[in-house]
Amino acid sequence: MSEHHHAHGPANRGRVVHTTSAPLFVTGDERAPGGAVVIVHGEPGIDAELEARARATAAGGSLVVVPYLYFRDGGPDYPHPDRAAAAYAGLDPADVDADVDGAVDHLTGRLGIVPAAIRLAGAGAGMPAAARAADRLGLPGPDLVDGHHHLTPR
Repeated sequence: MSEHHHAHGPANRGRVVHTTSAPLFVTGDERAPGGAVVIVHGEPGIDAELEARARATAAGGSLVVVPYLYFRDGGPDYPHPDRAAAAYAGLDPADVDADVDGAVDHLTGRLGIVPAAIRLAGAGAGMPAAARAADRLGLPGPDLVDGHHHLTPR
């Protein structure tokens, strides 16, 4: 009889086995008449103000999806401005792009929303990623979520 040994601990200890897109903050009805909005958050992350703006936009008739870009670091937001700026600067643009693409894929693939009914928006430092996504995915240029988290149509 041969002796069998089991390893203890996760097989991926100390290395990344695969990457995935960010979890999503979702608010609103997937059958919303206003279609869907993907908001790319800025340096503060998904703070209380951005969450309130997303909920208000959803109440106006849109499904709103915001990727948690800081999920790899373990938090939805960074309330201190210096830490927020450093955290955002540390995000890999390729990861951010994958996270935004994952949000759009959730809308089109899982919920069946047609691309023509999807708007992109960027809050602060999230605007460049929203613009890259618009170019990459063939969607209209992004709306701006200003410093007060008001969604301003393009």
